[in-house]
Amino acid sequence: MVKKLMESIREQKKNSILAMVTISGEVAFEVIIPLLMANLIDYGIDMGDMGYIVKMGIVLLLSALGQLFCGAISGKFAAIASSGFARNLRHDMFYKVQNYSFSNIDKFSTASIVTRLTTDVTNLQNTYQMIIRMAVRSPLMAVFSLVAAFGIDAKLSLIFLAIIPVLGLGLYFIMTRTHPIFERVFRTYDKLNSVVQENLHGIRVVKSFVREDHENKKFTAISENIYKDFKKAEQQLAWKQKDVAGLLGSYGEVSPIIPMEPPCGYRCKVQAVFRSDRSGRIISGVYQSSRNGIVGIDRCMVNAPRADEIIVGIRELMRSFKIRPWDPGTDRGFIKHVLVRIGRNTGEILVTIVGGTSMFPKKRDFVTALVKRFPAIKTVTFSVNRSPDFLTLGDHAEVLFGEGYIIDEICGKKFRISPQSFYQVNPVQAEKLYNFAINAAKLTKNDTLLDAYSGTGTIGIIASDRVKAVQGIEYNSAAVRDAVQNCKLNGITRNAAFNRGDAGEYLRERAKKGVRFDAVIMDPARAGADKQFLRALSVIRPERIVYISCNPVTLARDLRTLTKNYNVECIQPFDMFPFTRHVECVVAMSRKEE
Repeated sequence: MVKKLMESIREQKKNSILAMVTISGEVAFEVIIPLLMANLIDYGIDMGDMGYIVKMGIVLLLSALGQLFCGAISGKFAAIASSGFARNLRHDMFYKVQNYSFSNIDKFSTASIVTRLTTDVTNLQNTYQMIIRMAVRSPLMAVFSLVAAFGIDAKLSLIFLAIIPVLGLGLYFIMTRTHPIFERVFRTYDKLNSVVQENLHGIRVVKSFVREDHENKKFTAISENIYKDFKKAEQQLAWKQKDVAGLLGSYGEVSPIIPMEPPCGYRCKVQAVFRSDRSGRIISGVYQSSRNGIVGIDRCMVNAPRADEIIVGIRELMRSFKIRPWDPGTDRGFIKHVLVRIGRNTGEILVTIVGGTSMFPKKRDFVTALVKRFPAIKTVTFSVNRSPDFLTLGDHAEVLFGEGYIIDEICGKKFRISPQSFYQVNPVQAEKLYNFAINAAKLTKNDTLLDAYSGTGTIGIIASDRVKAVQGIEYNSAAVRDAVQNCKLNGITRNAAFNRGDAGEYLRERAKKGVRFDAVIMDPARAGADKQFLRALSVIRPERIVYISCNPVTLARDLRTLTKNYNVECIQPFDMFPFTRHVECVVAMSRKEE
């Protein structure tokens, strides 16, 4: 990233170097002046030497003028260099946008690009100006000051050396706490820019129909909603922290929950039910709590925006192609629901259309129109669901466009995502969680790792580079097949194997054969680990266990068994699902000494 930004300096290298050279002169004069003052007092005033006083006074005056000149000229060079850098960067970014593919255009909103070209570039301009001035001035001042101080009194100067680490730690603390805030604020800028852009584009219409008050209220309402959303997210974090501490606090100290920044738009797996309202208008949305109807929505704050846009687009195409949603009362119509999956880091999109019958009218034309409208879609599949449950996929998925799956990357590994694949709906937090869990396991190259309840092999594959061997166990046969394919996708052919079966039975059989594991990472479903598996763990007795849980209640239950033989080293909650009651936890344990 730094190398890429440096390409935009170009003709401003000369001004940048001159700014750093002149600021060095300012620092030198700033350090010399106190030394000259000391000599003036010691050898001039105290000795009553008027000639020396006059001479040193002239030197002090010249030094002050030199400092002023160097500071002013450095500021001039730094301002020119940073302004030129910002100009070049905006130019490069603008031309880069012109060369965007359609998938990239779909990925970024207009407001987001405007924010990048304005607010972000301005911040980079200020940062660059600070770098060529303060980043040079501060280290030089520290070195020159320490040299001067040691020259006066070496013992007294040791105080400065002792305080430097304290100041460094304080600066690191401030940086780590403020960086997430800045990321959140910039995304808020995107939303505000979007509203302002919409208002300005339609300003003639607004003024013609005297709708200024309405637009002002609209802007105020959106700003207030943003404030309430973030406030609600913070309140939920506090509630989740308290809930986890209440359930798990008896086993050890619960670390502060790791938040999702920002807390919106994190779901990369989105499902929407389709239905006709009383007027015959096609709506899409989510089930009511009673499951007797659906709530029609165009945008959900937890969904990835592109997923919501595609669902709205499908709804509009249904009207154009005169395709009706399935009516459970009459068993007529076609589309029941739509599944959209997005590769967070690759941008690839999978769309699965689920119908109540295999007769998909005008399916080729429909899919062609859909892909043309959303070029980021890499594959479209079709599934038939004849069961009463609207959100169930059929046993077979017909590929209508693309390969039938997409690829995403997490923790440096590639994973294939098909319609039925298990993959974290929040890959941003999942990456943080997986890295934490694997680091907490303290794996070595000589370890054999058991990835229990392995799913599609995500954790085992990510950890495979750190261990001698990985054994995975998963009950779902489709997930095991995906795990095998993901191994091939990442070129893992020797030290990882994934098995289909019950985790408890698998571990019990291994215990009978005397097989041992150095470490176990387990990620069971909400029901937690079964008793047979926990009993087998007590027989095999791995040195380290890392328990990943999406349900603190069952985690607390299982810890009562595990802590008989293991010490809890850390408890780390993750806000995997903001604006819900759910919280994910990682507990690292080490075997007690016998």
